[in-house]
Amino acid sequence: MIKIPSKKKFRMGVMLGVFLVIVIAWGVNTWNSNRVKDIGEMIDFNQNEFVSMELSYSINGTNGEWSTESAETTKELIDFLSAYKVKKDEGSNLLGDYLEIQINDTTSKPLLIHITEDKVHYLVGKYYKLVNGPINLKWVEDYINRHNE
Repeated sequence: MIKIPSKKKFRMGVMLGVFLVIVIAWGVNTWNSNRVKDIGEMIDFNQNEFVSMELSYSINGTNGEWSTESAETTKELIDFLSAYKVKKDEGSNLLGDYLEIQINDTTSKPLLIHITEDKVHYLVGKYYKLVNGPINLKWVEDYINRHNE
């Protein structure tokens, strides 16, 4: 039996530990990005840092833009979208009616999300398909009209 000096044992142990940490971190990250989650989980919304929300939309042949500086109004939309679950998807077929949300806060770059009835594109290159859709874009249209008055 070969006896390994204690410094080599220590180095090998450290290297094995670092390798295990990297493998576990990769596994957790892969699991998290591929699990089913609701749209609200994707939106990093902090009411204390909120500045504004801007919407661009095309719903039932009506195109428009709308914005608000109300955190409560924005939270209402996020709460509605939280009812919808998504799963990571490869592809970018985002045709039809859409809702594009931009949330601005004091701490980071704007958050951009493009939503159709059955797809979500988190604008950092991540695509998702709806698991329990389609999204009720009529509700969104009513929401915009209700808050426009």
